[in-house]
Amino acid sequence: MTEAQAPVLVRVAIPHYYGPSEASSGYGSCRSDARVQRAVALSRCLGGVLALERGMNEQILGIAQRQILSAPPTLNMPSRLDGIQVDCHLFVHEDCWLQDVVIAFGRRIKVHRLQLKDPRRLPYAARNFLIQDEGNGEADLSLYLEDDLVIHDQYYIDKLIWFLSRTDHRYGLMPHRYELTGAVECPRFFVDGPIAESAFPK
Repeated sequence: MTEAQAPVLVRVAIPHYYGPSEASSGYGSCRSDARVQRAVALSRCLGGVLALERGMNEQILGIAQRQILSAPPTLNMPSRLDGIQVDCHLFVHEDCWLQDVVIAFGRRIKVHRLQLKDPRRLPYAARNFLIQDEGNGEADLSLYLEDDLVIHDQYYIDKLIWFLSRTDHRYGLMPHRYELTGAVECPRFFVDGPIAESAFPK
């Protein structure tokens, strides 16, 4: 029997901006009809990130036995991590964020409320937070996400850790990003096309 490993600490930084809704036209969050779509996107993003978390010992309700039981591993693979702890940080500018969506997640989201001359610098603030935190050596893995990206794979962290350990942290593994089209004949559109080999140094 192998000794259980400590939970992997994953630190996530997400810049988020939702601007004034009075504009009737514009791009992204400046559109007057964007609030519902942005709220759904943000909640799916945060929910997907937090759903990656799992305990080393999880429990299941044994209805027939009328007691709490230890849940068996859901996937029997050597690279499966025993536990994952998610530390999620959201970077916002002043009052320009969807507060009601974030509040619904309670204390599981740490909000960094900044006052920037240009809110387009939010991604840099999130990135710098991860870079500075890297020096502490506390997190096992750092992730940067945009506020509309949704992670569907519950074993995403397992695969990242496995890949990084196998490649000695010399390569990066990019997810397959796609958008839902609403069309039956082609429901998913993959937004990241092939990258030319010339883009990578030998």
